[in-house]
Amino acid sequence: MTDQLTVSDAALILRGLERLTTVLETVQTNQEAMQSEIKGMRQDIQDLKIEVKVNQAKTDERFNTVDQQFKSVDQQFITVRTEIKAVNDKVDDLKAEVPDLGKQQQATDNKLLGFVFTGFATALGLLAKVIFFADKA
Repeated sequence: MTDQLTVSDAALILRGLERLTTVLETVQTNQEAMQSEIKGMRQDIQDLKIEVKVNQAKTDERFNTVDQQFKSVDQQFITVRTEIKAVNDKVDDLKAEVPDLGKQQQATDNKLLGFVFTGFATALGLLAKVIFFADKA
């Protein structure tokens, strides 16, 4: 074997290098396409991150609104309970006053009847005086 390169060997090496160049060009084209695809995916991921943050902010706002409404309802419930307690206290006070009012009404009725009977007795007395003692006056 000789250390010299023959023409056929050189041609074979050139064809191998051409194939290798073609393969490398294909690999480079594929790599560029993949990098372009990866860049597009990164942009899509960024867009999704932004969309998620926007949706999260909207959701937080909705939860805060619902929370505010629950707090408002709780406050209204407390107010209604306080008003009901005040009404119940007034009803209890009225229930306590009803027997007193009955006693007061009975006392007033007794006084009125006493006044009416006294007036009736006085009228009868005056009538009797006029009838029986009319000529002495």
